[in-house]
Amino acid sequence: MSATENSSASITVSVRDQIGYVLLNRPEQHNAMSRRMWETLPKQLVSAKESGAKLIIISGSGTSFASGADLVELAQIRTFSEAKENWQAIANCLNFLASFDLPIIACINGACLGGGLLLACACDIRYASEQATFALPVAKLGIVLDDQNVLRLTRLIGPQFAKELMFTGQVIDSKKAMNIGLLASIHKPEQLALYVDEQARKIVANAGSSILAAKRSIDRVCQILTSQENDEAVIESYLSSEFRARIKGVRPE
Repeated sequence: MSATENSSASITVSVRDQIGYVLLNRPEQHNAMSRRMWETLPKQLVSAKESGAKLIIISGSGTSFASGADLVELAQIRTFSEAKENWQAIANCLNFLASFDLPIIACINGACLGGGLLLACACDIRYASEQATFALPVAKLGIVLDDQNVLRLTRLIGPQFAKELMFTGQVIDSKKAMNIGLLASIHKPEQLALYVDEQARKIVANAGSSILAAKRSIDRVCQILTSQENDEAVIESYLSSEFRARIKGVRPE
């Protein structure tokens, strides 16, 4: 067994037996994704591939997978330029994950909320523990999602459930997430990592060129392009008075 390790910006990466293990490692903040983490994650995937990984597993430390984008950072945004730079970091990361030329598995051990759910949807396969929870509270925050991320969610669970999640902002459990098509399977917490490893080894044993071709083919038949108008609506939502009012009281630690 060969192993390499790397860490940066609250993300830890190791490679063992051709599997790259990417750990979101900010447990005190429930692995809220800072801008630096969004910017760093693609680089860490490339690093894992260069170290011999043929598949990536993303998981979260502590009791959460990822609780979303860092609201403390978002609360500090004041200009269109700042909002654009922040959103581009998020969008670029998610698009990079979705198009990465290795299969990516999300191993969801706990809360998978907001940007964390978008991150999971950008992965190829999602497995979760029975304790995992899911939500997309954009309407509660008064922000807008881009078409690409809405598409990734909608092609997994269909328009009706996508609208339910986005309109209500409600938290759902892993059983409902499984029933609506968000997850491939759910497992007892103590068995999740072992099951994900077993599935990863099955995939790694197969032909990488065939897997990549299948990934590209599936993505092509499900893909649409977003527009500049859509991007600007997303960016402007982070500057809206409603968003400001709804995150009032969020302060740096």
